[in-house]
Amino acid sequence: MTDSIMTLQKAVDLGEYDPEYLATFAEWQTLTPHLQWRMVHEAIKNRRTSLNVNWAEIANQPNYSKKPHLKPIQESIEKQLKQLQIDEESLQNYFLNK
Repeated sequence: MTDSIMTLQKAVDLGEYDPEYLATFAEWQTLTPHLQWRMVHEAIKNRRTSLNVNWAEIANQPNYSKKPHLKPIQESIEKQLKQLQIDEESLQNYFLNK
C-alpha cells in the first residue's frame, strides 16, 4: 500500500511552489528564507519540466495537425509557462530580499 499523505517534499517534487500552500506544512516554518527559496525554486523547476513534457506529448501526438482541438491545450500550457516565469521572478525577489 502506498503512503498517500502529502509532505512538503512530495509537494515540491510535484511542482507545487505557492508559498502559502507550502506554509501549511509544519516543516516549512522551520526553514530559513534561503532554504524556503531553494524549495520554491526546486518546485518551479519541477513544474516547468512537467509543463514542457505535457506540451511535447501533445505536439508528438500521431496526426497532430489533424487534431485542432489540441491547439488550445498547448496554448494553455504556454500561458502557464509564461505565468510560471513571472511567478519565479516575483518569488525570487521576495525571498532574496527577506
